[in-house]
Amino acid sequence: YAHCLDAFSTFSPFEKLFGGGPGALLRYDAQNRVFRDALLDAAHSEYLQLLLTVGIVGLMCHVVFLGCVIGTGIRAVSKSRNPLLLGSLLGVIGSAASAFVGIAQPATTPIFYLLCALTCARYATNDETSTESTSTIVSIDSVGMNS
Repeated sequence: YAHCLDAFSTFSPFEKLFGGGPGALLRYDAQNRVFRDALLDAAHSEYLQLLLTVGIVGLMCHVVFLGCVIGTGIRAVSKSRNPLLLGSLLGVIGSAASAFVGIAQPATTPIFYLLCALTCARYATNDETSTESTSTIVSIDSVGMNS
């Protein structure tokens, strides 16, 4: 992480705000090698990667987005006590926590945003209608899996 923060410290004020773009860490590592036999192209922290590629503005947008999704999910879970909603919220929280030490993957990133959408969509619907439709979906899925 120190190497990534060193790279960020070399950015111009504009780059600090809006990032160095894709490959910013790779370009820095090519000039300031950590390993003799490898180049670093990922920060191994999604938040540091965002800081380097899209800057403080982009990182703050992502953090605010996460805060809104998690806050919305907590309010929705406290109202409905729906286990499916709780599961999607915990998936969002788990993904956000693992992003401190992980790299965004093409296979898992869409699932993260799907969980965010499910968490917020449940909050946007009224309780009576969404409880019925969720129960129907679960029972249809259960029947389909048993046959």
